[in-house]
Amino acid sequence: MYWAAELKGGADPAGRDEHWKTMTQSFQRVLEAAEKTKRLQPMLSFIATILVERVAREAQKWLNDGRLTSVYNLTKMYQQETEMRRYLEDMTRFLGFDGDRAAPFRE
Repeated sequence: MYWAAELKGGADPAGRDEHWKTMTQSFQRVLEAAEKTKRLQPMLSFIATILVERVAREAQKWLNDGRLTSVYNLTKMYQQETEMRRYLEDMTRFLGFDGDRAAPFRE
């Protein structure tokens, strides 16, 4: 299985829509290439410094459609240990590590 992620960030809240737009364009090309070459659809993750409401709604649509595997908010990960743990556990799984090999990432 393949996994790809796009990290977008910036201090300008108005730029968040542009981040989402460029991410969807690049991920759509990845999905089309997988289909064209008859490969499995890769797991795709969107990582943002902050998720504004409109982008979060759009991301949820992509999750519901199965185009995105996960969405992460770096600010929440920094502020909430549970969000950081979710991210680390997902990364361990996405990279193909089994439970025994994942143990160093857990408390």
